[in-house]
Amino acid sequence: MAIGIIGSSLKKNVWLPEKYTNGFFKIYPNQYVILVGPPGVGKGTAINPAIDLARRAQTVNYIADRTTAEKVVEQIGKGFSTIYKSPSGIVKPIMDNSATIVSTELPIFLQTSEWMLPLMCEMWDRNEFSYATKNKGSINATNICISLIAGCVPDYIRKLNKDAMSAITGGFTSRCIFVYATERSKTIAWPATNGNMAKLETDLVNDLKEISLLSGEVHFDAKARTMWEAQYQSMKPDMFESEVLSGFKSRMKSHIFKTAMILSISENNNKIVLERHLYNAIKLVQDIRNRVDTTFRSLGESPLAAQQDRVLKYIAAKQSCTSKAIFAHMSQHMTYDQFLQILFVLEMAEKIKKRPSGKVDMYELF
Repeated sequence: MAIGIIGSSLKKNVWLPEKYTNGFFKIYPNQYVILVGPPGVGKGTAINPAIDLARRAQTVNYIADRTTAEKVVEQIGKGFSTIYKSPSGIVKPIMDNSATIVSTELPIFLQTSEWMLPLMCEMWDRNEFSYATKNKGSINATNICISLIAGCVPDYIRKLNKDAMSAITGGFTSRCIFVYATERSKTIAWPATNGNMAKLETDLVNDLKEISLLSGEVHFDAKARTMWEAQYQSMKPDMFESEVLSGFKSRMKSHIFKTAMILSISENNNKIVLERHLYNAIKLVQDIRNRVDTTFRSLGESPLAAQQDRVLKYIAAKQSCTSKAIFAHMSQHMTYDQFLQILFVLEMAEKIKKRPSGKVDMYELF
């Protein structure tokens, strides 16, 4: 979440020049970061403190999630009044067309308008847009930079849009960093309070303020460039991969470069991406890539895709269980014939395996 907040604070003030994309476009540090996990896993615990720090630093313009696509366009077109302080100390009022959308329930936001998904795709890609609204004529916005910070429970992935697959086939999911977790990383009954917490928060707020003043091109040093040349070939999409994975891999370069920029700037102001920044960015994005299919396994053209996901989650939680135990837990969601079909499909797809154990067969993940 810290990476998303730093990217939101940087807006379009820094960028990777066109030479890193074969002369086609600049890469900016804005990101769409979506935390996916069951209720109580800590999505709000991660999102809210980060947003609060940026609010205190006044480095981010926020748009509420219960907003229609037309209202989003109007707000961005109108801009946000802010005070710009240049590195040389010159202070002047400006209109800022950058914004961060915060949505704790992502499907609600995406379903406020039929064209919200294509709008979000366009705003991730483009620096400007022009739209003809129903009541307020044409709205033109330039120099825009839109970020998204959101949360979503796993089952809602199927409800991102009325057409569940359109989020994938339309390219929205490939533009997002879906951070998936099934449980809290730490369970501490009595968290220790840090006596230096107030000072730490003040330091972080001041860091965000300083980061927001940076401007100009970001570059890779020689070692980072050599590392990228060695890594890039391994990121090509495979025609036999799932649509969501193939789509994400097609934009891995942008995700990695955005993350590497942010990691570099989080350390110092020289705007140089070092080998370790790129290495850590690759590692972080590859971890997201490795979980993409798990995040979206309840989505698909099969009418039993959601039920298959339920079976997989149950087996993963129990590690090893009998078919009788699985069906006892699933009987409200599927018929017995459907259940047998799901077990057969998951075995054939090598998602689960059957292990003989005495008089009963046990099922576990492959």
